[in-house]
Amino acid sequence: MKHLINWIPGIWALCCCFAPSVLLSQTEGTLTFSVTTTSTGSYSPRNVVSLWIENASGDFVKTKMRYGINREHDLVYWLQKSGGNVIDAVTGATRTTHGTRTITWDGTDVNGTLVPDGEYKVWMELAWYNTPPAGPTNNVSFVKGPNPVTLNPPNTTNFLNQVLEWVPQNPSSIAQNDASSSFPIARNVFPNPFQDKVNVLFQKKFEGMVRFSLLDAQGNTIRVFSRYIEPCSFIELSYGTLPQGVYFLRLQSSDLIQSIRLIKIK
Repeated sequence: MKHLINWIPGIWALCCCFAPSVLLSQTEGTLTFSVTTTSTGSYSPRNVVSLWIENASGDFVKTKMRYGINREHDLVYWLQKSGGNVIDAVTGATRTTHGTRTITWDGTDVNGTLVPDGEYKVWMELAWYNTPPAGPTNNVSFVKGPNPVTLNPPNTTNFLNQVLEWVPQNPSSIAQNDASSSFPIARNVFPNPFQDKVNVLFQKKFEGMVRFSLLDAQGNTIRVFSRYIEPCSFIELSYGTLPQGVYFLRLQSSDLIQSIRLIKIK
């Protein structure tokens, strides 16, 4: 027994050396952010603009938009933070007019790795004149995690109509079936977020009449129609005339109900 007691501390120490580190939560989901830019004077309405993601410590995560290929040096703050990294970003030439800029982010860094849950910021920078000085910047904070986030930050001088939506990937909120359901009606709804059209792909096992109801974020019914659905088929829904925002598509048959959260972007 004495020998056994002497061995236990050594075994415990060995186990501690190889114990895995605690893993932080990494919720999958989609961030959608839109902002309308504006400026006066100098080269207006011509402008260069960038939008990127940082973590709570101010570390660069990923560029999502950079317009101004030949004038990126005027995006002083973005260049300092990103080093010019535009992996997975929307890029292009200097904008000739202002308008609404929209980005989406899947929660990954430049290596395609899902980042830990926590506070993140969407940063914006705008310039319409030669720098220095640096153009105006703005940022919006949100928490990436299992809970959905909807923000409408106040306007600033150059950044208007900001809308931020974080939608976690949560199967329980995508397929809300009643007690008699053994599987959801649809197995995929894409793209989401969407601009004009949404495709609904149905389960191989499902066949029957389906009532399609589109509701706004307040639960008000906007559109309703019914159609007979065959197994493993898909239909295309046209919602291009709707304003941007959050909607719910409810699919209902004789004994099944499924609700899908949709995000409409411009």
